[in-house]
Amino acid sequence: MDPFAEAVMKEFKPMKHRTCSSLKPLTSIDQDFDADVAKLLIHEERISQFFNESTQSGFSCCYHKVEDSSNSLVYSNCIQFKTNHQLMPDEEFLLVKCSASENSTTKLIYVNGHSIVRMKENVRQRIENSTEDKLSILLLGLDSVSRMQFIRSFPNLLDHLKKTGWFELKFYNKVGDNTLLNLFPLMTGISTREAKKIKDSGKSDVLPFLWEDFRDAGYATISAEDNMPYSTFHYLEGGFEEHPIDYNFHTYARLLETNLEKSECDDLNPISTYRAFLGFHYYVDYLYEYAFAFLRMFRSKPTFSFIWSGSFTHDNINLPSSMDDKMLDYLKKLEDFGTLGNTFVVFFSDHGMRYGKHILKLVGGTEKNYIEWKVTCPSCQSIFEEIPINRKCADAGIPDGWCACKDFEEVKLNSEITKKLANIIIEHLNNGLASYPNCANLTLDFVRSSYKSELEVSSEKLTDFLISFDANPSKAVLQATVRCENGSNCDHYKIIGGVSRLNAYHGQSDCIADAHQRKYCYCI
Repeated sequence: MDPFAEAVMKEFKPMKHRTCSSLKPLTSIDQDFDADVAKLLIHEERISQFFNESTQSGFSCCYHKVEDSSNSLVYSNCIQFKTNHQLMPDEEFLLVKCSASENSTTKLIYVNGHSIVRMKENVRQRIENSTEDKLSILLLGLDSVSRMQFIRSFPNLLDHLKKTGWFELKFYNKVGDNTLLNLFPLMTGISTREAKKIKDSGKSDVLPFLWEDFRDAGYATISAEDNMPYSTFHYLEGGFEEHPIDYNFHTYARLLETNLEKSECDDLNPISTYRAFLGFHYYVDYLYEYAFAFLRMFRSKPTFSFIWSGSFTHDNINLPSSMDDKMLDYLKKLEDFGTLGNTFVVFFSDHGMRYGKHILKLVGGTEKNYIEWKVTCPSCQSIFEEIPINRKCADAGIPDGWCACKDFEEVKLNSEITKKLANIIIEHLNNGLASYPNCANLTLDFVRSSYKSELEVSSEKLTDFLISFDANPSKAVLQATVRCENGSNCDHYKIIGGVSRLNAYHGQSDCIADAHQRKYCYCI
């Protein structure tokens, strides 16, 4: 498949990187990882950026220690400090505020957040007998980046990966529509359907997550995702009753999103609710700063790391290209830290772009099924057995609805079979919404595209139809695969792989909490 296909390139316009903040942060953390000592610094040469001596007086700074309690942020009293302030071992997440007096009124002139990875006693006891020969694991993920999107957006990073010997696993296929449906199998070893059956408590604690196995094997563990309102295991999934990870970015992310003002780059991703920039940095900078501090703290001990970012890749086909050199810089930092010398790294994604005009074309609709998957392993040639040349999607556990290994041909939009199948999908969606009286009944507006693929499964000849259409009253752009089992009349059929929504639905379905049905509900 061509990453630079005409239908995609009409929408893809590479972007240059933007600095986004004309101000440099007034404060920072200075940490000695060997001694496990951390200091909070004030860069005095930068005070003039925020404090005007001619009109203001009484400059001072303080910080709150911020903790999580039952998924709520708890702030300590604001502790006054001056530069080179040594932090206590239990101060992990900080909200820094600086103020000054102007016209007899105290004015807040600076706000920022900081994270510090400290050695925790329970982790120390667990890893103290671990040997350096245990291989660490780093899962480094980007949301909504197909293999083709990666090639288009990160040419410099891709070139470096090739030159430094990373293995590329081509044509890995997604197994579900959204992030959760693809990460559940990876992180638990079971399908999403099985996970839903197990998860009957409303929380994710009961599921057998991969990090638990590594924790029990003497590893230090970390999980870090940006954009907490939409984080994988919290968005409409209840999150965790207790944090199952030693080091979790969750609290810090909520601190940042709650307290840091909008930036000069809020137009970077205007159609998305994902925030690419916070305060003085790109969101991913805060994320990787925390993750890399963890890797440096435990550089001689085994670690399991799950690092996931969607802040600059979700909902925008162009923005990722502006981060090519920044992502390359982060990878080189891992090399400089020595992390790659003892770590098996997977650089991967969950699915391609789910929204955009190019998705409505066959090439874009197929592209979103191919995920990015690259690995590097110290002192190894390959960890994979030869793959049979005749392997099918079913052999790899990929549902038929998401299988990209099909040859499609176009079907006329005004054909009877196209109209019939579009209405079958509409009826299927309305049946699912029947339990929600506040959701409008959907009707077919018009069909955008129709394709079919002839295939044979267990000696049975089948036809898969890929239909894209608009629905009223929500103006939802929807796509689904309908499998016909008895020829062109399609008297016997089934919808395979679910129904994808190809445009955003923010604010349309706030009257229900069902994570699946929210894609289709239009509240009335």
